[in-house]
Amino acid sequence: FLPPGRGGATITYCKDLNKLYLLGGANRKGESFDMKQISVFNMESKKWGTVSANGTIPDPRSGHSTIAVGTKLYMFGGMARTQDHCLDDLYVLDVSNNNSFIWSKIIGKTKVDTTGKIIHNPPPSARNGHTATFVPGKLNDKQNKIMTNLKATVEENNTVSVGTNGSFIFIFGGGSPTTGPLNDMHILDVTDPDDVHWRPFDNPFVQAATTIGPSSAIPLPREMHSAVFFADVTPATTTATISENDNENSNNSNEDGEQQQETTTVENSISNNLSN
Repeated sequence: FLPPGRGGATITYCKDLNKLYLLGGANRKGESFDMKQISVFNMESKKWGTVSANGTIPDPRSGHSTIAVGTKLYMFGGMARTQDHCLDDLYVLDVSNNNSFIWSKIIGKTKVDTTGKIIHNPPPSARNGHTATFVPGKLNDKQNKIMTNLKATVEENNTVSVGTNGSFIFIFGGGSPTTGPLNDMHILDVTDPDDVHWRPFDNPFVQAATTIGPSSAIPLPREMHSAVFFADVTPATTTATISENDNENSNNSNEDGEQQQETTTVENSISNNLSN
């Protein structure tokens, strides 16, 4: 068995079960694939299979995102089957039972605490072609920031030591027929599977030092891009030795045809700060 060819699908690895899950997508005829029969690739047997899903089945879509956290797959957004509008819905697929999966829809609503502070945000606008990146971390409630530099030291009123007791999905960019490309960032807090919600988030972008000066604080709008989280980025210095043989055009070649070597030492210092 092989799943039908398609584009705009997601294939997501679940580490806990060592399996890949293929969701959605569409073919060149404009036909979308439903979310009732889920194609699963077993990494041990190297074989495909299908598992039926029940519960609240999502509409067919492409260009969505799917992230696995434990044995739950969180799917957001995507282009509708009609290809004339995008979606802003959020679903979770429980794959803990190998014989039958369960879909559930998560309703994102604004929520405030007793002081009137927003603690749950409404969902992001409808989109497809965005990125969803899993980030473990610990919430600094004082600053309402996710601290992700795992070797951070405690600094009063600034940062906190970071643990891995939190689970967050960062949604960035994408676009829709009505908005065009986007460059906004949103956080989905999936730390508690029974209280999954969108978090308020201040401007997440920081100036990044480069060899030619500070980079732009806010990326340009985009879609169909990529995003990767590195948990432990530390400054590094690398030294490379390059040996080159003279060629016939070398000014240093001599009559005896002796080859000379040129050693070039490249110092490349990289300094990356993870700060939210």
